Amino acid sequence: MSDKEVIIEKELTSLGAGEARYFYFRDNSGNLLEAAWSIWDPEDEFKDEFIK
Repeated sequence: MSDKEVIIEKELTSLGAGEARYFYFRDNSGNLLEAAWSIWDPEDEFKDEFIK
């Protein structure tokens, strides 16, 4: 992401024994976004209208 000039606001953080991970970043418009993953997510989910 750094080669795309994305600004990382908070580095990758783990919760518990690694059951969840997340980080915060800003897109090229300055919006604050969160990327998150946890073992409690049943499976990855992709919305067809977002895949190009």
